[in-house]
Amino acid sequence: MNIINVILNPNFNLSQSNEESYVTSLELNNIVAFHQTLYNQETPLVRLPGLAKHLGIGKLLIKDESHRLGLNAFKVLGASYAMHKQIEKFPQIKTFCSATDGNHGRAVAWMARHLGRQASIYMPKGTDHGIVSAIESEGAEVFVINQNYNAAVKRAKDQVYSSNKKTDDYSWSLIQDTAWDGYEEVPLDIMKGYCTGLPPKSCTKC
Repeated sequence: MNIINVILNPNFNLSQSNEESYVTSLELNNIVAFHQTLYNQETPLVRLPGLAKHLGIGKLLIKDESHRLGLNAFKVLGASYAMHKQIEKFPQIKTFCSATDGNHGRAVAWMARHLGRQASIYMPKGTDHGIVSAIESEGAEVFVINQNYNAAVKRAKDQVYSSNKKTDDYSWSLIQDTAWDGYEEVPLDIMKGYCTGLPPKSCTKC
């Protein structure tokens, strides 16, 4: 029989995380209602009895996200909701910017096109050309830099900062799924957006 080992992260406080990421039932309903405006549909749960038996567990199910809004990934749930929240606060936004190594960037580009806005996406060196083409097919401007992912995040952040400094009208918005001190609101909204993809009531204590 196979044994699944669980390793606790000593730097992770579960009770604190539950308190900080609490999503009310009303907010969850609003998130789901927003995604319904995008014609989102529930994706299927697929049973894997063979793998469950191999792992020595009673039941194993996976969420098949290949059906999610034609983008083959769940990432669009988070990016779209965060972008929606930013537009509510700053309706003058003209360009959404992000760094990505794949699905998040395509989700940002897809939602920007849906909103009639522009998308500027930074990607690290070595990015597969097919992934670049998929993002460009959503109408985004893609920059593949000769550096790693962290550098791409910094380039996106700097681009938004410099562009907004020039115009002083907050026409650029950073939609990054990486958080740092002083940049928590958008990543949190992205995480909240993923609640739509979970079973009912499971996200009231994400």
